[in-house]
Amino acid sequence: MPEGILEYFELSKVVEVTPGLHIYLEEKNLPSTEYKGQKLESKGFLPEICVRTFPFVIRKSLYQTPSMGGQGHK
Repeated sequence: MPEGILEYFELSKVVEVTPGLHIYLEEKNLPSTEYKGQKLESKGFLPEICVRTFPFVIRKSLYQTPSMGGQGHK
């Protein structure tokens, strides 16, 4: 895995496939520092993606402040 990725993601599942592995990661609940001190509301998850050159699936969350009026931050 790329260096530092486990700072932002937790390993949730590893599946052996031929050839290789499928590695599943869940994003940690760490909003951007630009929103530090602000109240955030979780707006669910974005669809999973698969990176084929380094096959792993990322499940990202979407946050927004109540005052953003639907403008979320990934």
